[in-house]
Amino acid sequence: MIVGIDLGTSTSLVSYLSNGKPTVIREVRCATAGVLPSVVGIDSRGAVCVGQPAASLLIPKPEFAVAEVKRLMGSDKTVTIGGEEFRPQEVSAFILRHLKEEAERFLGQPIREAIITVPAFWTDAARQATLDAGELAGLRVRRLINEPTAAALAYGIERPGAEEKVLVYDLGGGTLDVTVLELSEGILDILASVGNPRLGGKDFDERLMRHLATECKRQIGIDPRTAPRHHSRLRDAARRAKETLSDSLSTTIVLDNLGMSADGIPLDFEYELSREQLNTLIRDLVVSSGDQIDAALAAKGLSYDDIESILMIGGSTRIPLVREFVSELFGGKTLRMDISPEEAVSLGAAVLGGVEEGSLGDSGVLITDVAPFTLGIATTVDDDGNLLHGVFDPLIERQSTIPRTVRRTYTTVADWQAKVHIRVFQGDAQMCDDNEAVGDFHHDLTPAQAGAPVEVSMSYNLSGIVEIVAKDATSGRETKFNVAPSSARMSDTERAEARTRLDRRWGHRVSGAQTAHPGRTTLQPAADPPPSAETQGDWRARPLYLPVAPLVS
Repeated sequence: MIVGIDLGTSTSLVSYLSNGKPTVIREVRCATAGVLPSVVGIDSRGAVCVGQPAASLLIPKPEFAVAEVKRLMGSDKTVTIGGEEFRPQEVSAFILRHLKEEAERFLGQPIREAIITVPAFWTDAARQATLDAGELAGLRVRRLINEPTAAALAYGIERPGAEEKVLVYDLGGGTLDVTVLELSEGILDILASVGNPRLGGKDFDERLMRHLATECKRQIGIDPRTAPRHHSRLRDAARRAKETLSDSLSTTIVLDNLGMSADGIPLDFEYELSREQLNTLIRDLVVSSGDQIDAALAAKGLSYDDIESILMIGGSTRIPLVREFVSELFGGKTLRMDISPEEAVSLGAAVLGGVEEGSLGDSGVLITDVAPFTLGIATTVDDDGNLLHGVFDPLIERQSTIPRTVRRTYTTVADWQAKVHIRVFQGDAQMCDDNEAVGDFHHDLTPAQAGAPVEVSMSYNLSGIVEIVAKDATSGRETKFNVAPSSARMSDTERAEARTRLDRRWGHRVSGAQTAHPGRTTLQPAADPPPSAETQGDWRARPLYLPVAPLVS
């Protein structure tokens, strides 16, 4: 069985397909009705704890627990828990491992495969880190699926005959994704997807925390952010107040025993917060999400009137101001919340699991998606006899439909060139230095005079993973490379060491761990060969000329 996992910033869930219907597994220990806090801690025995036990450590012992690690996925940052450093993917692996074991306990069978969801606008580095986390948890990650696409799958499976254009507004704890799609006769066609990876409920919490800290200092002369324990209490109070104000017009916030007065009296902070005050604090952040809506519609030349249904997912869409803002943009149109905003993504991942293993039969759906970024390679241009290096040549344009493969033929720039250096970038600027480098490799050639053809193909699959293939037209020799930035993808040695350390912390070894993702080939850049009599001139890696005879499939 392939389970679907929503690995979220604030909470995570696991779902499965039962009689053709996606179902959240509610019987997950350390969770509430299946909703597991995405928090990892180390208890007094030195063992890892996940979910509510870990969340309970955030206030009294913040140095022994970590939350919101999803925002660090794909970076080279680490977090410290109980004095030990962990990579973000290692922390995520603990969450995934817990969900895996709980699913096995509930379903009564081994779980070795999963569909894991990711934000639509996530970088390749963050996606690669998610694959690492799955492997460390003992899971074969069959597919990564964008969160709005997953939610749309859960929505579409309940409306098999629907033919409509849908806008998915996905505002979670850490990210915002806006996706426009079309449902038609069992086809879920993603038209455009844009997002802001730094906007979510946690940013609303930060705004409220700053306001409360200012009021606290004004009232009793203490800034609770200066002490780790009080800072954690402030963060928890802000989150709870925000959630309460989704259903109430006001709430009282109390932080007691923050310090002592000069005459030895304990200092407490009490504050009455209204929904209108919260709206004032976060309004500009909510309004900024309109830019993503506009961009998603503009990508396909659509207007607000073209959208027939608006699907709201992500816990932060429960905030009344968010719902009011989105509804007003669409002329007061009713928003769809048919499926629980917190559960839609996990349910959709379970639907895709059913599609992958063929258990949905004729009721399955066909899915397309779009590339969130433009991807291409560095080339060299002959500018009136002067070679201009580092010119960006886009191969897969952002918002183009995936899965997609683009092939182009380039030519060598130097006589007897024995290899080419292919550098892959992400962005829209003309020069590579103004874009983001996402990987590079070398490809050996049969030495020949300048102008020898080299074919480069770039493939982007539905998991958002990019493969580059360089082919020497003379010898037919190929080099395959999966874009995997060193800051994100762990080496085999690092993965083995991490698995051993995580197993030790977990207290027992997990069976069925995968040492490598099936079908992925990662090649290290080749070392420069020594010069020989057969390689005349400069044999070292050279950039490529601009393409000739482009071919797209």
